[in-house]
This record gives sequence, structure tokens and C-alpha cells, in this order.
Amino acid sequence: IGTLGLGVANQTVIFMTGMMVGAGTDYAVFLVSRYHDYLRQGVDSDRAVVQALASIGKVIAASAATVAVTFMAMIFTRLGILRTVGPVLGVSIGVVFLAAVTLLPALLVLTGRRGWVAPRRELTRRLWRRSGIHIVRRPRAHLLASALVLVILAGCAGMAHYNFDERKSLPPSVASSVGYAALDRHFPPNLIVPEYLVVASPRDLRTPRGLADLEEMARRVSQVPGVAAVRGITRPMGQPLEQARVSWQAGEVGDKLQEGAGQITGHTGDLDKLTDGANLMAAKLGDVREQVNRAVATAGGLLDALSYLGNAFGGNRTLSELDGAAKLVSGMRALGDSIGADADFVAGNSDWAGPVLGALDGSPMCDAEPGCVRARTQLRRMVTARDDGTLGKLSELARQLRSTHALQTLAATVSGLRRALSTVVGALGALGMGDPGGVRGKVNFLRQGANSLADGSRQLADGVQSLVDQVKKMGLGLGEASDFLLGMRDDATTPAMAGFYIPRQVLSYALGAGEKPAAMPPGARDLLGGLNVNELRKLASAFVSPDGHAVRYLIQSNLDPFGTPATDQLRAITAVARGAQPNTTLADATVSVVGLPAVLKDMRDYSDHDVRLIVGMTICIVLLILILLLRAVVAPLYLIGSVIVSYMSALGIGVIVFQFLLGRELHWSVPGLTFVVLVAVGADYNMLLVSRLRDESAAGLRSGVIRTVGSTGGVITAAGLIMAASMYGLLFASLSSVVQDAFVLGTGLLLDTFLVRTVTVPAIAVLVGEANWWRPSFRRPLRRDRRRSRPTARKPLLPEELRASADAEDLIGFRMDHGLRL
Repeated sequence: IGTLGLGVANQTVIFMTGMMVGAGTDYAVFLVSRYHDYLRQGVDSDRAVVQALASIGKVIAASAATVAVTFMAMIFTRLGILRTVGPVLGVSIGVVFLAAVTLLPALLVLTGRRGWVAPRRELTRRLWRRSGIHIVRRPRAHLLASALVLVILAGCAGMAHYNFDERKSLPPSVASSVGYAALDRHFPPNLIVPEYLVVASPRDLRTPRGLADLEEMARRVSQVPGVAAVRGITRPMGQPLEQARVSWQAGEVGDKLQEGAGQITGHTGDLDKLTDGANLMAAKLGDVREQVNRAVATAGGLLDALSYLGNAFGGNRTLSELDGAAKLVSGMRALGDSIGADADFVAGNSDWAGPVLGALDGSPMCDAEPGCVRARTQLRRMVTARDDGTLGKLSELARQLRSTHALQTLAATVSGLRRALSTVVGALGALGMGDPGGVRGKVNFLRQGANSLADGSRQLADGVQSLVDQVKKMGLGLGEASDFLLGMRDDATTPAMAGFYIPRQVLSYALGAGEKPAAMPPGARDLLGGLNVNELRKLASAFVSPDGHAVRYLIQSNLDPFGTPATDQLRAITAVARGAQPNTTLADATVSVVGLPAVLKDMRDYSDHDVRLIVGMTICIVLLILILLLRAVVAPLYLIGSVIVSYMSALGIGVIVFQFLLGRELHWSVPGLTFVVLVAVGADYNMLLVSRLRDESAAGLRSGVIRTVGSTGGVITAAGLIMAASMYGLLFASLSSVVQDAFVLGTGLLLDTFLVRTVTVPAIAVLVGEANWWRPSFRRPLRRDRRRSRPTARKPLLPEELRASADAEDLIGFRMDHGLRL
């Protein structure tokens, strides 16, 4: 068998031994008992062997065919233990049959000639005949009593609970059983036998939405009754990653913004320094403005005076021709020097004012500080005066005044001053210096304030530098927060992602999903609260396939993984997981649960399937062979029914003993294997009983029942006891599953031997009467067929051969068949 590719299970040899011994002994009992019947009739030994083999050989052949074909049909089952045991037992029955029809007759011939197997006086024949008389007299009472017992026992079979825990098949003293018991005492039940929820998808699941959908599925599975925890890539410790919760991430963004506000508050001193510098600069620049405006006003007055002199004395007269010319020229030159010094001073400060103004223009902190706003306005005016040429125009006015000499004509002097003043006044008006607000000092005061202005500008520069640094840092943080929130807006668009979100950049860097960045994005790292990327990679290696198309979750259950409730829970887990698939990225994924409970669940499903298959095939095979053997329809129908009831009753006794009394569930292999054996062996006894009944019913069915019960009762009893003893011998096996199989088989054989075949079936045969041998006719019978079918049992007188061998019981049966009074 093994060389043909069929496996050999660990129970094969045990059952093969029991079946070969039991079946071989049964066939030997059948043949030897019939051989003895012919010897008692005076037939010589060799002739008795021939006649016995001719009469009982067909019964043995039909019996062996029934058992062998039924066992061979088990090759179509799904469970390995049944698929491997069946063919081996079928071949074994074939070997036993060949031995029964070849070796055994040869041994009978050799031993029979020497008188070694001569029949002895029958001790139980009269007892079985009396039993047959009682059955014939009250068939209904016997049928109801036996049926009541069988139905009660069969009802207990409906309360059976089957065990799929192979550990319980071993004795408690073996090392593995002791180790499992220690683990059960100290650890949760499902930790020692893991169970996994596996999701396989055609797409990469290492995306924000994919992980969010997986987490939603895991969350639903964790709510199944009896599930203690679900662990995986999104929930390493049985709870969702805290850093992946959107509420937690929003809090992190708030913390960063609060940190920025704290930085602003913590740098109040820098802002005060900035404000002081700005105020000082504003004051000094105001002084500069006032001095410039005063100088311009003086220049304007000078222009008016020169214009008057030109009108009074003529424009061609030179300045030297006027009274006090030297003093006038000297004053104009001094005024030019003053204006030129102011213009140069402002121009020198405007060089550093440009960068400072650029930093202040982009500062939200400066916008919130009034002093900084004033300083920024003054700096902008300085830069504007430099850029639009105002300072150059002031310098041109100063040059005009410094270049004054005594030989200049009044007209030329007035014309040059008018041009310079007109451009300077316009530029100063645009610059905001048109309203001096009163003169507060002289030109030399302006020069004395230059140092103060320089000090203020240094304070301002230092404050601005600190401000710029903090603003840059805040800008980076705000940019990261903005990128994070924008990414959340783009990716977290489904309800599942409202509670679970990991940025795409983190997944790309940590899990290798998509285009991997060169480094972990700082913003994502900060906003995830320092989530350990290395730990995330380790989790991914344990729970996510390298290509990201398969993800698994570890399911920890509170139930015993070897128990039936765990398999029921597995169905609930699978249903809940598949219910989370629609309208998600997992819609086209395959969801399955693997682990020991899943294996046991499949074994349970396959066992149910195989039992249905075995029952159907066995009934069909046995029924077909009975019909062919008996050439009738009615008798095979109630015979196969009696076999099924006998099996159910035997299974019910097994439930009472093991489940109710010993507190142990039946092994899952018991129903299928015991059904095949009990139905097949029961069919053997049926074939022997009914075939003998047909032969003995020539003088009437009732007398045939009495004679059949009397002649086969001892044979069936002996065969049943031998077969039951061979089964009970397996009770000493180490495997509890074998012990249960042996007990149910042995008990079923005894029940079949002493109740079904000797009480129930004969009572049914009496009640059915001549209809036992009815068969449908598909053609009009020939005359010789009609003659053969005439009931010879209804002759008014006993045949001579019956009168010669009849005893009181035969006469009773004959009179009952013909309606005579007893």
C-alpha cells in the first residue's frame, strides 16, 4: 500500500490486526458450522466440505465484498486517517476472504478425514429454538421491547460531543502531556498555540490607508467574545499605536505651537532690547530729520534773501560787491558742510538698515510689538531715502552751498539753490520729513547724537539677530506641522483613518514602502513623538511580508485552542474580519485564519463531510449487495435499517460510558470508523441469518424463523463474541482514541449479536411475512418461473423429510404457518 503512494496512519496496523482476526474468525465459524450441519446429516467429510462451501461460500463472498468495498470507498474521504486506514483494511479483508475459501477448506479436508473436526453435541441449539418460538408467538412484543432499548440508546448518541484535541489521546504520564499541563497552569492557553489572522492582498498594504483599514479590521476582531488581544503591526501590545492616533498627533502639533509661544515668551528680554534700540533709533532719526529740515529751511531763507538782493541790485552783480560778502559766503559754506555731514551720516547707517529691515518685514513677532513697528518704519524711510536718491539730492544741495564763492553772480547763485532746494524739499516730503515739529537742537547736536544712534542701532541689530534665529526655528516647526497636516488632509480621507494614521514618509523610510527617502523626515519624527523606527522595522519583519502584500495578526484567545468552542470562535473571527473588507483597500484581499484551531476546525468540517460520505457509501454498498444476494427488496431495506439503529445504539453506549460516566469526550474519528465496521460486520450476520431463513422457509416462514434462529443463533453468537473479543483486546492500547473505537465496536457487536440479530430482525421477518422476498418484476414470468414461485410452504401435510427430522418446535412453527391451533 505504501509503495502505491498511500500513507499508513499510526492506527492502521492496530485496526488491521483486529479486523483480520475478527473477520477471519467469523468466516471460519460460518464455514465450519455449516460443515458440521452436513456431517450431522450423515454426509461424509469431503462431500460436507464441498456442500458447505457451496452453500455458505456465497454468504462469505458477499460479506467480504461488503466490508472490503466499503473500506476501499473510504479512499474518497478527505481526512488522512480515514483515507489511509480504509484501503489497508479493504485489502486485509480480501486476504482473509481468500484464506477462508482456499486455505480453510483444504485444512477441513485434511483434518476431516482424520476425524479431528467432527461435530460435538450441540448445547445451545434447543435454547435458541425456544427463543425462536417465543419470537414467533409474540413478534410485536419482542419487536417493541428491543426497539425501545435500541431507540433509547440511539438517542444518547445525539448528545455526543467530540474531541479534536489529539493530546488527550496520549496518556497523562508521557512527557509531552506533562509539559502541556505545566504550560496550561502557568500561561494563557492561546500563547502556547498561536493563532494568526492573515490578510493577503494584490496591492501593497504599507500605505496610510492600508494600515488604517488593517487596524479597523483588527479592532473589530478584538471585540469578538473570547478574544483577549490582537497583536500586529498596528497594535504591537494589543492596543493601537498611541503615536498613530490622530488625536495624539493633533496634541503633538499643539505642543509644538505651544513650544513656539513659549520661545516667544522666553525671549521677552530680546524683544525689550529690540524695543529700546528701536525707540532710541527713532528718537535720533527724528533729531536728524529736524536738523535736516532746519538746514533746508535756512537754505530756503537764504534763497529768498539772495533773490531779493538780485531783484534790488541786479542779477549780474557778484556776491563780493555786497556789504558783508565774506560773512555771507562763509555762512553758506558752513550750511553746506552741515547738510553734507547729515546726508553722509544717514547714508552710512542705511547700509546696515537694509538687511535688518528685511528680517523685520517677515517677523510676526515684530508685527506684535509697537516699538518694533516704529523702528521698522524709520529704517524703511532711511533705505527709501538711499534708494530713491534723496540723500544724493541733499548731498547736491550741500555741494552747491560749499562751492559758493564771492565772484558768483546773484542770478547764478539763486538759480542753483532754487533747483537744489526744489528737489530736496520734494524728496523730504515724500520721505516724511516735511513737518519738522520744532527745532530741538543745532547741527552740532546732531553730530553729538551720532554715537547714541550707533548704540541704538547695535541694540537693534542684536535683538533682530535673536529674533531672526527664533523666527527661523519657528518657521521650520510651522512648516513641518503644515506639511504633516496637509499630508493628513490628503491621506486620511476615510473613517478608519480618523483614528489611525501614520504619515506616508514614515512608512517609506521605516517599512520601505514606495520611494524610500534618504533619511527620516525630522517633522514626521518629531510629530510621532520619537516613535522608534528600528522597532517599527522589527515589527514589520514579524508581521508584514517583504513585498507588503501580506500581513498577519496574532490572535490571543481566552479559550482552549484544542477545544470545540475555539473552532466556533474561529468562525466568528473569520466572519467579523470579512465584514470589515467592503469599501476599503482590503476589499479584494483574501482573509483567513491559521493555527491549531483552524486546523481543528478544518478537521471538524472534513470529519462531518467524511462521515456523511461514509454513511451514504456504506448504506448504498451494503443495500446493493443484500439485494443481489437475496434477490429481494423488502428484506434488505429493514436489514440495513437494523444495522443503522444498531450502530447508533452502540455509539450511544459509548457516549454514556465515556462522556457521562468518565467525563471524556469521544474522539472525532469514532463515528466514521465504527460506522463502517459495525455496518459491514452487521451485514455479515444479516446475510448469514436471512440467507439461512430463505433456505429454511420452504415449509413456512414461521417454522423457517424457528429453525433459522435455532441453527444460526449459536453461530452468530460465537462469531460475535469472537469479533467483540478481538475488538476488546484493543482496550489495552495506549491511545485513548483506539480504546474508544474498540469499546464502541465491541459493544456494538455484542448488541448486534444478542439483540438485533436474534430478536429484532426475526420479529420483523415474522411480521413482514412472505413480503420479505418480494421483488419488482419487469417481465412476464415464464411458466416454469410461475411454478417455481408457488408457495410450497402452504401444503396441508408435512413433507416426509420434515416429518422425519421435526421436533416439537418444528411442528409448532408449521401449525402457525398454516393457521392450525397449537
